[in-house]
Amino acid sequence: MEPRTAILGALTTLVLCACGGGSGSVAGWVDFFGGTTKTTSAESTSASGNAFVPAGAQCHPAGGILGPPFCYCEAGDSARLTWSNAANGTSGTGNVSLAVANSALCTPEGRTFWYVADIPLAMGVNVVTVTLSDDSSSGTAKLTVTRN
Repeated sequence: MEPRTAILGALTTLVLCACGGGSGSVAGWVDFFGGTTKTTSAESTSASGNAFVPAGAQCHPAGGILGPPFCYCEAGDSARLTWSNAANGTSGTGNVSLAVANSALCTPEGRTFWYVADIPLAMGVNVVTVTLSDDSSSGTAKLTVTRN
C-alpha cells in the first residue's frame, strides 16, 4: 500500500469518527450573537447565533475541483430551526450550518451557526423564541426586541 493511500485511509477514518452524531457538543443549548435584547424602529429584524450540534450532523471532504483541504458539513436531516414572535403570532424557520474547526482534517467545531431573517415585529415589546431541535433533543432561547 502506498504511504499516501494509507494516510488518506487514516484521515477518512478519523473524519468519520469525529464528525457524526453531534460529537463534542452538549445537546440542548442555543444562544444569540450580540445579546438577548435589542431596540429598533424597523418593521422586521433578523437574529443569529450558535447552538448545539444536532444528531446526524456530518462533515465530508469536498470533491471535484475544490478537493482537500476543503470540507462540506451539514447539520443533518433531523435538524430543525424554528422561531415564533409572541407579540404578533408570527412564526417561521431558519437556516443551520455546521461550524468547521479544521478544514484540512474536515472536523466539526462542536457548534452550529444559525440564522433567521425577516422576523416581523409589532410595535412595543416582541419576545422572539428560537428553537433548534433534532430527533432526540432541543434547545431554546428568547430574544426581546423593542420596536419604537
